[in-house]
Amino acid sequence: MIRAATPNPTEPARVRLPVSKTTSSQTLETVTDRLCSALARHKYFLLTFFSVLYFGTTCYRASRKLFWFDELFTIYISRLPDARSVWNALTHGVDFNPPLLYGLTHYSEVFFGKGELAARVPEILSFWIFCLCLFCFVSRRTSALGGFISMLFPLVTTAYWYAYEARAHSLVLGFCGLALICWQAAADQSVRRALWILGLGGSAACATLSHSYGVLLLVPLMGGEMARSLRARRLDWPVLLSIAAGSAPLLVSWPLLRGLKSIYGTQSNLIAAFPATLGRLIGSYASHLTPAVTVLSVALVLLCLCWMGIPHPRLPSEHTHRFEEYEIVALLGFLAAPAFGYLLSKATGAPFLYRYTISCVGGFAGLLGIAAAKRPIVGMVVLCAIIVQIGADFEVFQGGSYLPPTESVPISTRRSDFNRRYAWIDDVPDKTLPVVLLDDLDFLPTLYYGPSDLAARLVYTVWPHGDENGQGYIRLSRACPSAGNFSQLSEFLNSHRVFLAYGTRRNAGRLNELIRDGAAVKVEQMGAEDFLMRVEYK
Repeated sequence: MIRAATPNPTEPARVRLPVSKTTSSQTLETVTDRLCSALARHKYFLLTFFSVLYFGTTCYRASRKLFWFDELFTIYISRLPDARSVWNALTHGVDFNPPLLYGLTHYSEVFFGKGELAARVPEILSFWIFCLCLFCFVSRRTSALGGFISMLFPLVTTAYWYAYEARAHSLVLGFCGLALICWQAAADQSVRRALWILGLGGSAACATLSHSYGVLLLVPLMGGEMARSLRARRLDWPVLLSIAAGSAPLLVSWPLLRGLKSIYGTQSNLIAAFPATLGRLIGSYASHLTPAVTVLSVALVLLCLCWMGIPHPRLPSEHTHRFEEYEIVALLGFLAAPAFGYLLSKATGAPFLYRYTISCVGGFAGLLGIAAAKRPIVGMVVLCAIIVQIGADFEVFQGGSYLPPTESVPISTRRSDFNRRYAWIDDVPDKTLPVVLLDDLDFLPTLYYGPSDLAARLVYTVWPHGDENGQGYIRLSRACPSAGNFSQLSEFLNSHRVFLAYGTRRNAGRLNELIRDGAAVKVEQMGAEDFLMRVEYK
């Protein structure tokens, strides 16, 4: 007979608990909370570490990528001898940005020397400020985890391309970030509120003084402030007037905008190429966010899974406040920046370029940080996904073709491509032949980086129909004589019956026009995308 064992009353009962999903999820949640707490404890060290990596990688990118067409307009204007010369150039249609961009670029080259990196220092600093401001704005209400997600997210969008480009778009983002945290502090009735209010108005004004479309930043700020006024049932006049003061620099931009209208009119090829349409409105979001589609997909899937079945976890211990409704309204306003840009372009007849509305990245970054911080497990996964994406993007940049963020125009900024062009031209035995560059976007950088003896032979001929960039070159040469050699096509052909022509597939049609005009063409060099021809009129 087998007897059942009887429990020993002197021994404690042993209970075996099955390993359950609940226990596993609790363990994961505990680990995640510890990681979140570590982020909070070491946030200043991590912010310093981020800054070192940011400046290292961004300065590396800035030093590797050559100037392209738009940037060289900034360079030539900023190197004019005085502010009056700069203003005369702008009012005569050489470029149409307000003057702050050129002043900052000028002094950057004074302090750091001339070159790709030195000229882009203001933009590199501005984007860094933008990222840090997003961290401050979000982490103040949620957690360090949410702040780091918001801070790093712009680095995986096309907004980061402008961190190392000598144009105004990164400057606008930097002032956008400063205005956002100044507004948050002023709304909280912080100590030294008057300084925050002055900072708000000054940042908004500087954004508008950097680029005319910087005025779009006032819309989400004003929307958030009106939402705060509705909740408080009173108007905060100092804050409202400070935001409104950000539009004052439009008085400076007005003569430039009138010059743009008088030069290009309403039938401009630029407006025809970049019209304000619903398709381009949708395309602007796709342009800004396509590089971040993996990160956004991971975040969306995980948040949906949590919403459907996983209980809401305890928030990290450092969480002390919740986001105010009016702050969410402001972030939604930034998210809608392309829609506001579309309406502004419709109202003014101006072209609708995607890069004018990259401030929407700030709205996406803030809302992503807020949503992910509520689910620390999700937040940690999203943070890791962003870091992996940043590393992958850097690898692509190292092996890629360093293209500027143009509207889908393939323009190389690789030094090797320029050196190959110069070698082609130098291989032609006759060293006295002028070289006509057919591409209106490639001419300026090809001239800028060319050896002095070869650069003296380079010329751009303004074509009789639809060559708005060529007309811009003529205006540039009047204000900046060192910018290059330009002439009307008919004048050039009257004095030169034999010359070389360099171009790309994008502008091969101009070579066909010469052939139809009676020119004989001989191939000197032919590449996959470009060519060098000998053109001779009998």
